[in-house]
Amino acid sequence: MSNSTPLIYLAKIGKVRLLKQQKVYIPEAVFEEVVVRGRELNKKEVFLLEELIEEGFIEVKSAPGQAKGIETLHRGEMEAISVAKDLKIRTLLIDDKEGLGVARVFGLCPTRTTAVLLMFYRHGLMDYKEVCDSLLKLSAEGYFMKATVYNELISKAKELKDGQR
Repeated sequence: MSNSTPLIYLAKIGKVRLLKQQKVYIPEAVFEEVVVRGRELNKKEVFLLEELIEEGFIEVKSAPGQAKGIETLHRGEMEAISVAKDLKIRTLLIDDKEGLGVARVFGLCPTRTTAVLLMFYRHGLMDYKEVCDSLLKLSAEGYFMKATVYNELISKAKELKDGQR
């Protein structure tokens, strides 16, 4: 299950296809935000995401009933949590701090975009240099990441690299 931000940024840095190891579900609100609004704003990553939806790799799901919840969450986040619970999917790709907390309360395993990159590396889908370059590309594309967080991620990737020897 994915919220908007991870899909958008993984597409922007050319790594969204690496998610193909698993089927990805998105709620209708995320489709509207990423594809419909993205098309209106002429965002280049929309075409790749539309292609992945057409291929059936990304599947749009309706939220059960009306997604209600914490007023400070966006509709896409609430629907993503609701659909994940309904489909009994534990992993939710989400970057919003409050959304991460709410997902945990609902028993989900929220995963940030940066953690997904480390997961790709751990599973041999990327090499060490690609992880480091991807983290820099994320930042260049506007993904907010404190310098301390960036350094922690590079350290974690280095640990994984050293552990592979």
